[in-house]
Amino acid sequence: MISLSAIPKRMAVPGFMSGVFSPFRAVLFIAAHPSLWPWCVAPLLINIAVVLLVWHWTGALAEEWLRNVPRDAGWWHATLRYGALIVAALLRLVLALASLVIIGNVASVPFNDFLSERTDYLLGWRTGAPSGWRRRIALLLYALLQELKRMALYIVVMASLFMMSFIAPLAPITIAAQFIVSAAFFALDYTSYSLERRGVIALGGKLRFALGRWPPCLGFGAVMTVMALVPVVNFLFIPVGVAAGTMLMRRLEESGSLRGLR
Repeated sequence: MISLSAIPKRMAVPGFMSGVFSPFRAVLFIAAHPSLWPWCVAPLLINIAVVLLVWHWTGALAEEWLRNVPRDAGWWHATLRYGALIVAALLRLVLALASLVIIGNVASVPFNDFLSERTDYLLGWRTGAPSGWRRRIALLLYALLQELKRMALYIVVMASLFMMSFIAPLAPITIAAQFIVSAAFFALDYTSYSLERRGVIALGGKLRFALGRWPPCLGFGAVMTVMALVPVVNFLFIPVGVAAGTMLMRRLEESGSLRGLR
């Protein structure tokens, strides 16, 4: 007689909270595997440099802009100045976040890809590499094109929502929408490496993946969005996000949630 305990059980389909806890599981996983540490440091340094440069540049622009705001003692001018300070701070945060998503990620792609591949390997995933250097280069260029399309889409959507935020009735809605859009794109960003190794390179396929598995992707992306807004912590969580996205992909794969993925 075959024991029921000997029959392998399929892992439960990851939900929203599984996505939320993915980055914290990744911290423990990275700490337990020193071979991943060097590949965590390089993208960390790159993104620190990018965000510091953008923050310094936008600070200079904000100071120049605020010089044109009246400094009279009246309450109206004081209110106007405080409003301008808030808008300037929000713009700097948006630009810093955008630079983290766009410039920093492009420069970090080779390191993040190897970190994700190594994480996949340690988790037991195996696949054959694409044969021939020509095919490798072709896939790399195609993946880069899809990444640029994803970034362009992110910029257009976020810019549209930002402009809509100046319409008073829509302001509360746009704030929530900006957070959800950022969460979705962070989830796509950190799972893209695993998706591409599984043959999902086109942007349309990646969007279908996120929409079809939105609870874990939204939970994962929400945590990464919050972490991206916290100084210092945001830099530390970039390699954590790469490892977490790879680990979440493995959990989805083991639960059978990636069947028919294209």
